[in-house]
Amino acid sequence: MPNIAKQLEISKKELVVATAAPSSPEKEILEAVKDVLRKKRSMMVIRSSISQWTQKELEEYEELIQLGDKIRCLKYDGLTFAVFFLATGKLPILARFNETMATSAFPFMLVSLAEETWMRGLLLKRLKEWRPEGPAPVMWSSLIFVLMHLPASSLMISQEISLLPLLLLSWSILFVWSAGLAAIVLKTGNLFGPIVIHGLDDFVSKVLYPLQI
Repeated sequence: MPNIAKQLEISKKELVVATAAPSSPEKEILEAVKDVLRKKRSMMVIRSSISQWTQKELEEYEELIQLGDKIRCLKYDGLTFAVFFLATGKLPILARFNETMATSAFPFMLVSLAEETWMRGLLLKRLKEWRPEGPAPVMWSSLIFVLMHLPASSLMISQEISLLPLLLLSWSILFVWSAGLAAIVLKTGNLFGPIVIHGLDDFVSKVLYPLQI
């Protein structure tokens, strides 16, 4: 295995996404990740599926898990790829797809179906009736979509106020992303495209995204 610690060496101006594999983790990886976190050089840590860890591993890496919980705020908006790329100029590596992940795809498609039906279906339609001309329906529906995602981040901000600039960036990208989906609906007259895009985004960002740096 290559020297993970060296791979994680970055300048103070850079940010890094660090995650632990869902199976029993390599000690070298976790030690390197912990070192990065202690130096406040990490943008986000996704806590792994700790149900597969032994009690000894949980106790040994309790500090890592707690640190990861405090700064994994960008996981919730499904736009971590864009934020990560803008911050680092690099693209993260996806986890290898497997059968377990396949079973996780269906719930995400249901969530995207529900959100798109309400946001870009019912709400956008009503806003369009209210303001037939101009960008107001797209702007208002996108703003409401962003506001829906704020509660998931409020606890993170209360624990670590320094995360606010990153959250503002992610919310801005979320607004643009939502406006793009609304524009697709208005252009095509149906929700199929946004539902598929939304579902794939949630699945990639929350299931595939990433198990290595």
